[in-house]
Amino acid sequence: MIEFGHIYLEDIMNETFHDDDLMKERNIINENSWNFVEKVVLIDNKEFELSLVEKVAYEKKVKQHYESLGFSNFQIFFEADFVSKAMDIEKLLHSNSIKKEFFRKDNKYVYFCHDDKNKIHIKSTKNKEVKYSCVFLSTAWLIEKTKGLNKNSNHIILNKKYEKIEYDVNQLLKILNQEMNIKYHWYE
Repeated sequence: MIEFGHIYLEDIMNETFHDDDLMKERNIINENSWNFVEKVVLIDNKEFELSLVEKVAYEKKVKQHYESLGFSNFQIFFEADFVSKAMDIEKLLHSNSIKKEFFRKDNKYVYFCHDDKNKIHIKSTKNKEVKYSCVFLSTAWLIEKTKGLNKNSNHIILNKKYEKIEYDVNQLLKILNQEMNIKYHWYE
């Protein structure tokens, strides 16, 4: 599986597709002869609830734009669709590894998963509303998307600015005994 073209819903709404980044990603795909390998695009919509009609419209917009740049053979997924998987994964974390902190300024609780070396944000709650972190949703996404696949054949193409998020995702995968051999292809 090749993950590329990660895009925020707000960027789709504003038609800000970051073509320079997409061209760098396309070059990595071409250099590795991945044109006919299954590829996936993840739309970050964790701040938005979308109807099926809205999802179809956004998928169409992304598909048309990406295909106009020479991308083919890809599926599109929405990050918010993995909230239920994140809830399932949260149950697998040892209760001693989860710590809750109150942030008075934002009037919310933030939950972190701790191990010997890491403090990883997994969710926050405010007025009984739960929001899972990007790291936790990405972890749920990877676990769910790679079911039945060779866990040694995952490639993720991302801008280097996301390196810390992906580091935390990999730490959570280790804590959950779901280690994967993910090969990252970074660009700036």
